[in-house]
Amino acid sequence: MSEIIDVKNLIQVYSDGTKAVKDISFNVQRGEFFGFLGPNGAGKSTTIKILTTLLAKTSGSVTVAGYNVDKEPQNIRKIIGVQSQETVIDADLTGRENLTLQGHFQQMRSNMLRERVDELLKLMDLQEVADKRARNYSGGMKKRLDLASILVHKPKLLFLD
Repeated sequence: MSEIIDVKNLIQVYSDGTKAVKDISFNVQRGEFFGFLGPNGAGKSTTIKILTTLLAKTSGSVTVAGYNVDKEPQNIRKIIGVQSQETVIDADLTGRENLTLQGHFQQMRSNMLRERVDELLKLMDLQEVADKRARNYSGGMKKRLDLASILVHKPKLLFLD
């Protein structure tokens, strides 16, 4: 197995002086499930934001799938899926429209995108409500749609925060 994530001496200090990540090092092998456990304020979400290129690190070395987070963020963004703590679907769109929009963001072609959207709606058991506005979905349905939206482009690596 090879490393898909490699973190060495990662430190994150916010502008107010708060040290959110305190010199951590770890690696994750391809095919491995990896989880951060810890109390609120331990730096878990901050670390994920750095790994997903949403936040610049203070110091340390971080690579994702061989790409340096500082120098090659666009390459990382193409191969990852990120589900944040909050659901980020558009309530004014249908489930199908939400997934199609995400596919367009990932520059997927129409035929392949339609097939993938149908596949994900079935996988998430959302076929019956696929053409209804997401605002009318239950909380669980919204969470499943949110998860499906990060899977549209078949990412190599998933981050679930």
